[in-house]
Amino acid sequence: MKPWMEEFIRQCLVKIPDLLYQKRLTTELSDHLASLYEDLEAEGLPAGQAQALALEHMGSPEELSRQLYDRWRRHVRSPRYVLSQLTLTCCLMGLTFLLVYLTLGAAGLTHDAAPGLSMAGNPVLTGAVGALLFLLPFSLGTFWLTRRFQGHTSPRRMVLLGLLLAWVGQLCLFLLMGALLYGIPLQEPAALLARISGGGDPIAPWFTPGYLLLTLAGCGLFSLLAPPLFERRQKV
Repeated sequence: MKPWMEEFIRQCLVKIPDLLYQKRLTTELSDHLASLYEDLEAEGLPAGQAQALALEHMGSPEELSRQLYDRWRRHVRSPRYVLSQLTLTCCLMGLTFLLVYLTLGAAGLTHDAAPGLSMAGNPVLTGAVGALLFLLPFSLGTFWLTRRFQGHTSPRRMVLLGLLLAWVGQLCLFLLMGALLYGIPLQEPAALLARISGGGDPIAPWFTPGYLLLTLAGCGLFSLLAPPLFERRQKV
């Protein structure tokens, strides 16, 4: 791509923070601009004149920038985009949770096994493990959702929705695991939750009602503390 084309396209896309969407528009604009330039050159015009006419045909980069920004915001608000990003975020957070969970287990953090650092009878360590398993996936999810929904009309609401979906997914996963391991039906969530976090072989000793309430509040806090990049972008 010629330098003058790169500069024109850069001015057109300066308001769009989404790098993937920027790449898509860059290809679209460069193909169109190159086609115009080549057609004008084929008509026998000098390179400088062909460049000037091609840019004139494209119009003002400021006006085109506003049009492309509006187009990007419509794209971000589309149901297909919202669903795909929420699904991707939940998968990303779930994978992060699993990696942290396995890493802690490999490091020797278990409920009662030796050798290793036992969480049995150690509420401070148990709470620290639970906090780590919440903070890492959910902070990553907040960052990802913040970046993906900058052009949405209700970005913080989308961040909160994504975090709540992940929270519900985590709850359902542990309840299902507990039901399969302990034979307690899902229709008895209180007994199931108590068995998951207590007893002789709990699969998640930190997974208590207190943990659920605190992490639910944490989802709301993360959405409130999400970087205020949304408003700055939308006011450009």
